[in-house]
Amino acid sequence: MDPSVPLSLTPKGYVKMQLKMAIADENYSLLQAKLLKDKALWCDPDFPADDNALGNLPDLAGKVVWKRIKDINKKAEFVVNGADRFDIEQGTLGDCWLLAVVASISCYPVLFNHVVPQDQTSPQSRDYVGIFRARFWRYGQWIEVMVDDRLPVQKRNSELIFMHSRTKNEFWSALLEKAYAKLNGCYSNLNGGLQSEAMEDCTGGLAETISLREGQRPDELLRVMQLSFKRSVLMGCCVAVNYKNKLQHLIRCRNPWGDANEWRGPWCDGSKEWAEVTKAEQTQLQVKFNNDGEFWMPLEEFVRCFTDLEICHLGLESLESNDEVRGKRRLQEVVHRGEWRRNLSAGGCANNALTFPTNPQYVIEVTDPDPDDNEKFCNVIVGLMQKDVRRLKGADFYAIGFSVYAIPKEHNGCLGRAFLMCNKAVVNSKFTNTREVTERLKLLPGKYVIIPSTFQPNQEAEFILRIVTQKAVQQE
Repeated sequence: MDPSVPLSLTPKGYVKMQLKMAIADENYSLLQAKLLKDKALWCDPDFPADDNALGNLPDLAGKVVWKRIKDINKKAEFVVNGADRFDIEQGTLGDCWLLAVVASISCYPVLFNHVVPQDQTSPQSRDYVGIFRARFWRYGQWIEVMVDDRLPVQKRNSELIFMHSRTKNEFWSALLEKAYAKLNGCYSNLNGGLQSEAMEDCTGGLAETISLREGQRPDELLRVMQLSFKRSVLMGCCVAVNYKNKLQHLIRCRNPWGDANEWRGPWCDGSKEWAEVTKAEQTQLQVKFNNDGEFWMPLEEFVRCFTDLEICHLGLESLESNDEVRGKRRLQEVVHRGEWRRNLSAGGCANNALTFPTNPQYVIEVTDPDPDDNEKFCNVIVGLMQKDVRRLKGADFYAIGFSVYAIPKEHNGCLGRAFLMCNKAVVNSKFTNTREVTERLKLLPGKYVIIPSTFQPNQEAEFILRIVTQKAVQQE
């Protein structure tokens, strides 16, 4: 039985995804039937309950035992009274970045029910065999990961060590973290990760990071957030309230620790500013003054206090064929899969004039400005992701990026050395040794070529190039 079944998803129709889902369900059913026949609980052979699963966590040496969830709490369930963003608490791992994403998807039943399938057998059922299933998006595919229900607890008191629920007999968050640890090799590999990667892994969306330290004007940031919020995204909530006859733009934030560590400045819980807002407006905004980690703050203070805003755009590769998430339409998405091969298509960046033209090239035509703003430009979000085989082998990612060239409408075929030496790129992304490089482009209607590359030539890797827009783009 293969506990990690790839669930391939295509932008034009979801038959293939549904077929793979059926295969995953069939594998689980066969394994469940065998375990029931043997009257056994599953022990995951690929992620055993031992120190290898913990990874490099020396502070826990000799302090951990592994227990089935029904041995931790006799009334154990996966989900109790529905999933909620206030359910989750961080453990000793430095994975608040993952906790923040898990809390976010719990607000969206469509997302949550896909990542945590709801047809799982209850731990209180006679058919229970000790299996928890979770789904993650990785490199263009939905992967179903199965783990057994043994969790690491403190030897002295049987308390869960890592992520857990405030409800003592609820275990979905702890088991979801375990499944993600398995996907990433071990628990210690979750220390200090990237929220943008977890966003993508839990949604199939394209995560964009907006720096708040690079001269970002609050009014421009507000425009980006408002436009994004009209579509299907994971992001903080931004609203405007009437304060002393002036509009005050506020952003609702949540500290993933879920405790009293909250903003203490203007518009904090119980501040004098809220006294100027009617009870009816507060109710409409769902304002609650609890020590739960959730708070409101002015846009200007948000820009001053934080360094980055991460937005995950849910395109057509996100989840199921439904066009909407919470009534908001998804963005249009084009996906290309390719590879850089030594001495063939791994030409390196534009500094390598002789070999740069050998890189894969992708033509898009942007025809209409965005309908939701008054600009003549089109917002195009481009994400270049390299397959993470190198990281799983303990090697660093290659530095990757891309260049974008405007071309005449009548131009056909790949761009050659002469064109590239005589014409300047309209966009050169940053080159970074990360899993993915993403840039928001402002392009006039027209025809463009996108050239993805590694920084150095002859570095071999597979990649996917994703292009997200509000309106469909033509491609060649």
